[in-house]
Amino acid sequence: MLKIDPASLGWTLFNVLVLMFILKKFLFKPVLGIIEEREKMVKDQFDSAKKTEEEACAMKSEYEEKLSDAKKTAEELVTNAKERIEKERASMLEETRKEQENIVMKAKADIQSERERAENAASAEIAALALSAARKIVKSGE
Repeated sequence: MLKIDPASLGWTLFNVLVLMFILKKFLFKPVLGIIEEREKMVKDQFDSAKKTEEEACAMKSEYEEKLSDAKKTAEELVTNAKERIEKERASMLEETRKEQENIVMKAKADIQSERERAENAASAEIAALALSAARKIVKSGE
């Protein structure tokens, strides 16, 4: 049969308590310290990653806003350019129409002046022919 000796049980209990104290002092505390440091490091990395993500989101929204503003500005520039081109085109058409009217009026004036000159020349020639015919008639009648 198994006998339990109280002295042996006491020493075993003492040895176990001493071993637990030594393990707690030299093993458990440093290991727990390392685990706490790692937990802190992981938490810091998560916090840093979250902060970086928030900054990236803020930068993204800022860039999207700037891109939107740039698109609006580009659209405004294109619209303004189209308006200026349309105004310039209308101005050039009006100028061309006025030039055309001036050319037509000048051509009409030139035609009228040529007609008058031709009529005057024809009248002068008819008068000269009539005078010449009258002279011939007068000479032949004499």
